[in-house]
Amino acid sequence: MEIFISIIALSVAIMTAYSTHKQYQENVKTSQANTVLHFTQEYFSLFKDTEKEIKELIKEAKWANKYWSLLSSEFYFYKANSIPKHMYALWIIEVVELYATTEARGSHENFLRFYNVLYPEMGEFFTEVYKISKIAEIEGRQKSIKKHIMGESHVISWTPIEQ
Repeated sequence: MEIFISIIALSVAIMTAYSTHKQYQENVKTSQANTVLHFTQEYFSLFKDTEKEIKELIKEAKWANKYWSLLSSEFYFYKANSIPKHMYALWIIEVVELYATTEARGSHENFLRFYNVLYPEMGEFFTEVYKISKIAEIEGRQKSIKKHIMGESHVISWTPIEQ
């Protein structure tokens, strides 16, 4: 009889743990969705009073500083697993294209220099993003971003990407 009660107690414990885990997963997904929505709204608020394209706006120091600040916040939340990798990769593709087609890297380097002492991981990450921007073809840059953010341990270990 004691074995039967123990088996029932174990079964209840396993079902409770499974249910708790499922609820945790749902909470994480909801939290990530809310974080993505927040940053998406912040991004679009940067464009609210202008008709200019990002390639023009990035030349304006005040606007660029707001943009780099937003990217820094996104990076922090990405590293805390509050932003899904695939979503962050989509956002970083824009940064790669800015680096590849404008003089944005210098502006961003100046911004990062201020924070590099306290958060060197961010500088290292965007240095790798800059290296990706030097790949000649857009498709190659996009594939490298996917590799850098979503796989092969590049985001975890920050090892350089072979080109």
